[in-house]
Amino acid sequence: MTTPKKQIHEVWNSLERNFSSQQSGLDYAKLQDLRDSIFSPGPYYYYIIDFSTRKCSYVHESVTDFFGISTADFSFDLLLNAIHPDDVPFVVQCEKMVHQFLYEEIEPEDITSYKKAYCLRIKNKEEAYKMISHQALTLTTDKNNRIGHVLNIHTDVSHLFSANNKKISFLGLNGKPSYYGIDPYLEKIEKIKSVIMFSKREIEIIKLIADGLSTHQIGEKLFISNDTVKTHRRNILSRSNCNNMSELIAKCVRESII
Repeated sequence: MTTPKKQIHEVWNSLERNFSSQQSGLDYAKLQDLRDSIFSPGPYYYYIIDFSTRKCSYVHESVTDFFGISTADFSFDLLLNAIHPDDVPFVVQCEKMVHQFLYEEIEPEDITSYKKAYCLRIKNKEEAYKMISHQALTLTTDKNNRIGHVLNIHTDVSHLFSANNKKISFLGLNGKPSYYGIDPYLEKIEKIKSVIMFSKREIEIIKLIADGLSTHQIGEKLFISNDTVKTHRRNILSRSNCNNMSELIAKCVRESII
């Protein structure tokens, strides 16, 4: 039986041309700032893969809480083999689409300006499969725009939903457009379009709601009135076709809007 590790490495072998063959430097002092830029609505762990070696160049101590092992015992291959077997074909398709998006749909200089996001199930230290929101951000590329270091953040979102929508999203940074809910089983991304469900301000408010802030606290943080916050909340619910904020947060996380 082919292991998850082998299946995923096989697809990367087929995309070897997009990975740097030389190890490059990385400013680890900026790592915390990068992590803080990615919203995590639940317990999370993170690590960095150097794709020139396909090994972890950095592992945060948060992996211990999820896997019950030390950072020294954590490895990329251990993680790959913890993926639910039924989710492996989906992950393989997502990885193929990531490379199609990065090398066919955007400019080479924009590769480090996109987070890739999808959900999958991973086995934890209790031998239970948890629904994980996977977000990956390319940190470095070489002079030929081949991928070097990639920051991966895994957030446990099992408390929000259990059914995977089997879609992938590409979230633009630095003013780049975002693309949500793409079917990774498409042979070709056809006329990809940015889907804007919420404004930048509304996404700010959704994230603060997910953090547990009240209407008053959100108003104070964003320097807007309570009435303005209430208006935004009504508009957000109406546009999302959700009945309440819990349903909204689950939908936004599942579709990688936040």
